[in-house]
Amino acid sequence: MKRRLAIVLLFCVLGFGWTMVAQGHAHAFNPFETACKDTDNQQQSSVCSSTGENPISGPNGIVLKIAQLLLILVGVGAVIMIMLGGLQYILSVGDPSKINNAKNTILYAIIGLVVAVLAQVIITFVIRRL
Repeated sequence: MKRRLAIVLLFCVLGFGWTMVAQGHAHAFNPFETACKDTDNQQQSSVCSSTGENPISGPNGIVLKIAQLLLILVGVGAVIMIMLGGLQYILSVGDPSKINNAKNTILYAIIGLVVAVLAQVIITFVIRRL
């Protein structure tokens, strides 16, 4: 029970942690702002994209790609936990404590998945507003 709660809390921390990173970045200094500006017809720096978007926090930047990768990993983990909970439910043979453990496993996996999806939505919203 404590282990499952720790896993759900880890999903929550990861989801909310990335949200805080995105919000903290909204007020942070952008080191690429001056590097990406084309002054005196000089060639653009290699860190700049040809469309002028920020490669780190832009709509196709690395922050959003990392958040999407973490969402995929959390999703795979949640599906595995739901399958394990279903297997526990099937193998419980009517034992109320085992049934309760199986239901809690499924419930915590779904809660972790919802938190991860909401974190992804918030990250995407913040990055699109930058």
